[in-house]
Amino acid sequence: MVEEAFQYRAVPEDTTTAESAWQAIQTCREVYNHALTQEYRPAPEYNKPSYNTMQNMLPKWKHK
Repeated sequence: MVEEAFQYRAVPEDTTTAESAWQAIQTCREVYNHALTQEYRPAPEYNKPSYNTMQNMLPKWKHK
């Protein structure tokens, strides 16, 4: 299976916008990495949880 990765470039207008955008990106990255390390256990069959399963776990993670 081939997974594609997309790259986007954004040019913020000022430093305040740049800082808030960077914080949002960092938050998304941390949530994604948490999902991979806590919920996805690499196995020979690469049994990843579905998108809906991961989405339903988000409220639990918010309360931790």
